Amino acid sequence: MKDCTQFNGSLDFFFYPEENQNLIDHYFPDYNFKNKRVLDTGCRNGGLTNFIFEKGAEVTGIDLNNRAIEKARSLFKGPNFLVGNILDLDMFENNYFDLIICTGTLPYLNSNEKMRAIEEFNRILRPDGKILLAFQKDKNLLFRSVVGIYNLFPKYIRPLLMFIAPYILKNSDSLYIKYAIVEGLINIHFGYPDFLNKNEVATTDSRIISSRFSKSFILEKK
Repeated sequence: MKDCTQFNGSLDFFFYPEENQNLIDHYFPDYNFKNKRVLDTGCRNGGLTNFIFEKGAEVTGIDLNNRAIEKARSLFKGPNFLVGNILDLDMFENNYFDLIICTGTLPYLNSNEKMRAIEEFNRILRPDGKILLAFQKDKNLLFRSVVGIYNLFPKYIRPLLMFIAPYILKNSDSLYIKYAIVEGLINIHFGYPDFLNKNEVATTDSRIISSRFSKSFILEKK
């Protein structure tokens, strides 16, 4: 798994703070976070991690990006923040967490890496625990080809993409376009493991994770 350096110095994945509340209300409306052990994977600058901490959880945020973790530690003193790779979570013992959230990281893993990450999540999850996973929907060959070309020459195509994206998306939010579309398409892998289909849940309506682009799944360990 490679670090997504295009996000260096960026805002959080949910760069509008109210979306932290939106995510939790949508996926876990009746969940009691009090004293639960929660892992926020790909935590970026720690906004969602801290939101979960404020709900009473014992929460850990992990990210491959050193700068993101440094910023998270400077902003939020309650959660535990670690630099780490979700493909190797040996720092956590088996059956440790009650809840694992992975909303912005899996699309940057290839198919084999996605399976390895899910296996690691399952290993460190307690029986009756839950895992929230969000993936980019699969795309047709034309879309994949265009993204592939963009990934070959992102420096040169980025200004053009910034210009045309508002018309394609019918969205003039430049922050969203830069973060979720222009930078978000670099090193991205579309699709998700087929075995997850039986665990699909409705995707929240937010700027970053929406039913238009994303698929969401909640796994429970028996």
